Amino acid sequence: MTNPIRFLGAAVIIAGLAAADTTRASESSVDAALSALFSDGSFDSHIRDRRESEVLEGSYEVRQGDTLDQIIELAFPGSLIRNSVLRQAFVERNPRAFRGNNPNWLLAGVTLDVPVAQDIQDLLFEDPARIRELYPRDTSGWVKYP
Repeated sequence: MTNPIRFLGAAVIIAGLAAADTTRASESSVDAALSALFSDGSFDSHIRDRRESEVLEGSYEVRQGDTLDQIIELAFPGSLIRNSVLRQAFVERNPRAFRGNNPNWLLAGVTLDVPVAQDIQDLLFEDPARIRELYPRDTSGWVKYP
């Protein structure tokens, strides 16, 4: 059972963060404050649900401690696409979110754009016009074997 005094304290802290004139509270700082106050785990499901809805809207604010694989699982639960492909799609869609374009160096505080189907297709398939340019249909100059 949640302690009403702790709940009131959380409400006061959140109201203070949201009403501050000099800075605007980010959702991640509010989540961190509530997680500290509700350390018994009653707030974990709410945070998880909010993060899932954030990903469904097409973006995700990276919090300290997040990993790219966790974000991929939120964005593409049960996907049959390999994680290595999805990691690369995230890196190419969000180059400034990763130090040195390395998927292991995800920066906290950035907002990731979740890759869409076209991003993954572009990653996996070559441009047909470029393929025709590299490999013309005229095979008259090719070596023929008897």
